[in-house]
Amino acid sequence: MNWIRDDAGYLIADIAANAFCYSMVRNLVGAVVCVAEGRNNLDWISAMLANKERVPDSLVFVARGLTLRHVEYNAEMVNG
Repeated sequence: MNWIRDDAGYLIADIAANAFCYSMVRNLVGAVVCVAEGRNNLDWISAMLANKERVPDSLVFVARGLTLRHVEYNAEMVNG
């Protein structure tokens, strides 16, 4: 996951994976917000990602404002 701020001041998260679970992106964005607001520290989010588990004390970010901009499939995924 990479974050950038565009010229208009919007934060953009670039998230890539070979699959996504229900609300996974909202949970990841919410976890970053928890760290940014000081609710949790960077070690907490690193452990969450390393354990590959959804953490119940993370904020699930609202869908409003989140936009899917691009989906990419490689040949192996398409042709199975």
